[in-house]
Amino acid sequence: RIAAIDTSTGLASSWNPNANDVIRTFALHSASSTLYVGGDFTSIGGLTRNRTAALNTGTGSSTSWNPDADNIVRTLVINASATTVYAGGNFGTIGGLARTMVAALNTSTGSSTAWNTGSSGGDYVSTLVLNSTSSILYAGGSFLTMGDQTRINIAAFNTASGSPPTAWNPNPDSAGAVNALTISSDDATIYAGGNVTSIGVLNRNLLA
Repeated sequence: RIAAIDTSTGLASSWNPNANDVIRTFALHSASSTLYVGGDFTSIGGLTRNRTAALNTGTGSSTSWNPDADNIVRTLVINASATTVYAGGNFGTIGGLARTMVAALNTSTGSSTAWNTGSSGGDYVSTLVLNSTSSILYAGGSFLTMGDQTRINIAAFNTASGSPPTAWNPNPDSAGAVNALTISSDDATIYAGGNVTSIGVLNRNLLA
């Protein structure tokens, strides 16, 4: 379920963390030779790790970093200073604290930080993207509220304050999840994909 592939030959290297279940997301911090991974697994890199882990990119072994999520981790993104990994998924607890669908994890300790979206309901967050210029974290998935605000399947949070979400609200139709987000190089545009037919006040089938 996880491998390192040579970009020239297409062959797998000896690196082999050997996860026991699905891998869904990566966040790479090359300066520290650390690959943060999330998914459905409960064992990876030779250790028990529930749904999220940090792997040494040289050895494939799990580090001591262990947020111990209680449900699937679907998406991870690391901030520019590499102090925080933001996680999204189906979880209700992660990093030792109650955090529903979204959490900020300390890259050294694996503990959830004080940052909290305040969310208590919804199905899952499937994608996160970070605007490094404005320190805004965008989240997509299947949910109807974030914090105490109505946000249908897409929301934005200030990484300094957390809850409540910002006023940014594309308000897609509620029929389908937002499954993919990416941001332009100038941080001016978010591209969103999923099972939607309208978003941002206009008809847009699946992509906007």
